[in-house]
Order: sequence, then structure tokens, then C-alpha cells
Amino acid sequence: MKAKIVAAMLVTVLFVSGLTGCSESGETTAEGIVQESAEAESGSSEAAESVKEGEGAESAPSESETSGEIAPDRFSGTELTIAICAKPQDQSTDFNEKPIMKRMEEETGIHVNWIIVQEAVKSDKLGVMLAADEQPDAYISMLGPQDIVQNRELFYDISEEGLLEKWAPELYREYTQDWPQVMAALTWSDGSIYSLPIGGYASDGPDFGCFPAINTEWLKKLDMEMPTNAEELYEYLMAVRDNDMNGNGDATDEIPLTFRQGSWNSDISFYLQMWGIGGKGFGETGSAVMYKDNEVAPTWDTENFRSFLEFMNRLYKEGLMDIEGFAQTDEQYSAKLRSDPSVVGVGICFTPEDFGQEEGVYRLFSFQGMEGMDPYFIGGVDKDCLNDWAAFGFVPTADADIEALLHWWNHMGSTEEMKQVARGLEEGINYEVQDGGKVLKYQEQTPNDPDYVDFWTRGFHNNCMPDNPKLTTNDKNYVGGWKERQEYLDMIAEKGWGASGTGTWPYRVAPSEKLERQNEIEVELKEYMESFFADAIMNGLTDASWEEHLKSLEDYGYYEWIDYWRQYVAGEWD
Repeated sequence: MKAKIVAAMLVTVLFVSGLTGCSESGETTAEGIVQESAEAESGSSEAAESVKEGEGAESAPSESETSGEIAPDRFSGTELTIAICAKPQDQSTDFNEKPIMKRMEEETGIHVNWIIVQEAVKSDKLGVMLAADEQPDAYISMLGPQDIVQNRELFYDISEEGLLEKWAPELYREYTQDWPQVMAALTWSDGSIYSLPIGGYASDGPDFGCFPAINTEWLKKLDMEMPTNAEELYEYLMAVRDNDMNGNGDATDEIPLTFRQGSWNSDISFYLQMWGIGGKGFGETGSAVMYKDNEVAPTWDTENFRSFLEFMNRLYKEGLMDIEGFAQTDEQYSAKLRSDPSVVGVGICFTPEDFGQEEGVYRLFSFQGMEGMDPYFIGGVDKDCLNDWAAFGFVPTADADIEALLHWWNHMGSTEEMKQVARGLEEGINYEVQDGGKVLKYQEQTPNDPDYVDFWTRGFHNNCMPDNPKLTTNDKNYVGGWKERQEYLDMIAEKGWGASGTGTWPYRVAPSEKLERQNEIEVELKEYMESFFADAIMNGLTDASWEEHLKSLEDYGYYEWIDYWRQYVAGEWD
């Protein structure tokens, strides 16, 4: 690994065409693959331009470098190529037009050529990108530990002595002094470190998943109370189906209950929380294991899970569920939530602002999915916030100009104010810097404001440097949906409907051989789960099909997969 700085220089000098679609020898590159696909996709951002010839080569150290400081012009003229997963909310046409990138380039002298991969096609593109002959300098919000295990030669081991201390000093100081558990969690069993975190890696309060929200205007119109159990919810959905709730003269355009399968903020598995199943995450595999009362337990063989499937099948058969939910895109789902007039009775959201309606129209709510069963939510009260997405958010490659790359990443997180700009927050609108440099974050703009610009479009939101809760604080007087979300989180914590303390999922990197075996099982198990889940909701269950399902779980290695998570939580491997 110590020779990789020299190797990065040679790559820059020899490949005069940079990371273009094909090199002169005809070799395929990651950027070329994405550029071809981006041009074919409607609404996709254009792929980045190639690296300029000869730029980014390492120069002799200046006097300030030898004294422990980095000269302001040390990386002037350097270009980096970075692949990033773009969220559907981002309306940017050029990432370098974001305020943080303008500021970063001006202050570091480093220009970034972005390879932009839309979230909806990330899984399709990533394998091709990793197989390409040339790699970008880094991936952001693209990889997980399984990608490292399967392609370890592609990535830079940043545990190299003195590397982070010199080229990312502020981040190194923060990780080692304020949050030493971060570096410990990212360190593989052989001592290697391949990534740095993005998003939040520590929390100053409760942090849970996404929740159902209900149209309160329609409840009033129907003279109904907020549902408290599944049967009351069913009655409300029936009334929505059978009436022209939005008063537009069309009694068929209302959607009683909607979802968007596979989405972080609208997956139907979030309803499982009302049946007491707060899994490790959303989606089929995310909901298939949970950690409660210091015990890791399966969920897909329980009566709670069967009850959920039977209820959802009831909704499906009676036209109370969005039949497009398993296939619709994020854009289609969002369009339904934001329709004018409203068409949705109940939907899953992060905050009620996702609906884009007037404040108070949609409210978060909870209900008992089964009689006597309290909800149990994904997440936790004392959560570290690390997961595979966050922990492997920023991954340098073996081809990287590693010094420039780390210096660039460090600069984005060098102050709390810089972090907020990177997240897409605007001073005076979303936050203020108080005496001593502490950042107070608040929420004034909402999607209903005419001057509203989404976090993703202004910045990178969770794709950038994490906040440090010791230096940032949230204004508890959030307005609108954000305030309601905070109140909902407080309610969950107060009622004990989510993990806390030792009941919270830890984060660690499993030994390579364990991770390889877990991934081997999960490939076929996930395929089975996705098929069974959709089929059970659309076509229903019988005693015979349920018994066949239980047998299939054994056949596909479900219990070995569960045992992996038990060892993961314990930190003790067989």
C-alpha cells in the first residue's frame, strides 16, 4: 500500500486521456459505463469530464509541508474524479455549481470531475463500475463492506501510518478524540481501514426510521377518529375508497394506502413496526431480523409477520392498497403524495412535509397491528447511527491521488460551518453559528415556501461529512413536519417502543470469511424473500403455503443468516 502514492502519480502521467469512456488501448472505465447509461436515462445528470492531462501529479514538498503544515497552493490545479450516488430529490445539473463545491475548489485548488449515478440504477451500475479497468479516486455513498471483501485490491488501505494524521488532521483528531468508536468500528480484523463515514455517526437524541401519516382533513370529513388499531385503519381506508374525499368529482382517484417498495422512506415494510417488528432496517432482509431485549431474533417465521401479510393481502384484494407500490419509482410516489388536490389517505414518510401539502393536513400516527401488541420501531434512543451505508460512505480507491483526496475530504469537514454548507443548509435559514463556533440547526423553510430549494440540490445532505453532536445542536422548536417528527420520536422513546442502551444495534466490521459467507447466503435468500413477500401480499396465504414458507426459510439458510447476526452483535465469532 505504501507504493500507491507513486502509483497514483504514474496513472495521472501515463493515462493522458484520464478516466474517459475508453482508453487508447480500448479498456473500459467506470466513468465511461456511467456516462453511456446517463445519456440514455431521462433526467439523469451528465457524467463528469475526463481528468486533464498531467494535472494532479505530485510536486516536491514545500517548506510549510516539512514543518507539518500544508501549503495553500499544494494541490492547486489538481483534479479528482469521484463517483457519487445522487438521490432522486437532487435537481442539480452540475455538482460543481453547488455552493460547497465552489467554495472547496476556491480554497483547496482541487477540481472534482463527478461521476453521477442515480440512486434508482445504482445496483445495476455498480458491478460494472467495479469491474472497469480504471477506477475513480473515490466512491461516495456507493459501497458496502461486501464490495470491499470481493474487490479488496481496488481500494486504498488508509490505516497506513501517519496518512490520516497528515492529510486529514481535523477529521483524524475528531474521530480519535471525540468518537474513537468510529475508527474502531471501521477497522477490519487485519488492521486495515478502507473507508470514512458519511451522514451521522453519533446521535444527540432518538433516531428512528419512517412512519405512516394520515390525511386528517379526510378523517374530519368522515367524522372518524385517528385509528388506534388495524381494524379501525381498515374502516378508514374503506371510507376513503368509497367516497370522493378530495371533492374533485372523481370518486376513483383516491388511493387509500400507498407505498414505494425498496425506498428508504416509503417501503411497505415500515408498516411492520405496527406489528411489533422493528427490524435492522427496511425492506425484506432488513425486516427479517430484530434486536430486542438483548436478543437477536428471527421475524419472518412469527405469527406477527403472518398477521401483517394477511392484513396487507386483505387491503390488496379489496382495492385499498396502491397496486403500483411494488413497481413505482420515487418520482411517481412523490407525485402522488404531492398531488393537488390530495389523493392519498395513508402513506409512509420521513416527515409530513414529504406530502407537500399545507401544514397539519397529514399527521404521523401509530396503531396496534395485532391486539395487545405495541408497535416497535426501527432505530434506537442511544444509537451510534453507523450502518453499512454510513460507515462505507467515503471509500478511496487504489488509483487515488490519496494525499489530495484526503486533504479535499478533510477540508469539507474542517469546521462545523463547512459541514453545514456541505449538507446544503443555508446560514440564517437553516442554521446559525453561535459564540465559540457551536452550530444551532433549525428549520424555517418548508417545501411549501416559494423560495424553497431542497437540501440535496443545494448540497450533499447525508452524502457528506457527518455532524459532530458535541459541536452542533438542534433547535427543538422546529416548525411544521420536522417539529412533529421530533415529538413523534420523543413519544417512541417515552413509551419504550424502540431500542435503547444495550438493546441498540452495534456497528462493527465482520471478519472477511464471515462476511463472505453471509453475503453468499443472502444473495439467494434475498431473492426468495422479495418473491415471497410480494406474492403473499397480492395472492394471500394458506396454512399449506405458510408451512412451505417456513421450510423454504430453512432451505435458503435463513437460520444460519440469523446466527451470523447473533455473532455480529456479540462480537464473538465461531
